[in-house]
Amino acid sequence: NTFYGQTTPSLRQKFDIEHIYSRQRQKMEHGLSNGKLLDGLGNKVLLEQSINIKASDYHFADKKKFYMGEMRRGDNKHPSIIAEFREITRLPDFTESTIIERNRRIVNRFIAYLANEHLLQ
Repeated sequence: NTFYGQTTPSLRQKFDIEHIYSRQRQKMEHGLSNGKLLDGLGNKVLLEQSINIKASDYHFADKKKFYMGEMRRGDNKHPSIIAEFREITRLPDFTESTIIERNRRIVNRFIAYLANEHLLQ
């Protein structure tokens, strides 16, 4: 766990893999010069299924509102329990350079973890 305050979710909680920069946005706007980044680790995050269904094709500015519970109604108006969203929602936008930098950070954290556990030769 690399995010402060992350709690263990219930075993009943269903999750999806969220594409932060949506595939639909790429189809319509072609904002990424490298379309392969869509399926890269830097563009993905674990998200509750109920939120992912609602937020899937929106622009990042609107997705942030779903992630934080601002654009949800009724019993389903809670922010994501994934602590990483506190960091993600502080970003002004989610662009190609954001995806590349986030991918680099994820890989570096993983390698640091492996080294710390003496799992690298």
